[in-house]
Amino acid sequence: MSNLNTPLVSPVESAMDPSSFQQLYHVKTRNIHDNEEAFEHVYVKAFDVNDALRTVQLTLNDKGRAVHDVLRPGIDGFGIEE
Repeated sequence: MSNLNTPLVSPVESAMDPSSFQQLYHVKTRNIHDNEEAFEHVYVKAFDVNDALRTVQLTLNDKGRAVHDVLRPGIDGFGIEE
C-alpha cells in the first residue's frame, strides 16, 4: 500500500533536466570605448533572451564591452557573423 503523504511523481518528471529547456542564443557585443561597429559574437545557452542578456552582461561589464543585440534561434541573421 502506498503512503498517502508521498507526492506522486512520474518517471518523466523526475528525469527532466531544466537545462534541456535552454536554447542557443547569438549575442553581438561591441567595444564601448570605440565608435566603430566592430562586433564580437558570443553564443550562450539560456532560457530566454533576457537570460542570455544577463549571462553575457555579467562577463562583459569589466571588459569594456557592451551587448549590441541578442538573436533568438530561427530569426533572420542568427549565426551570421559579419
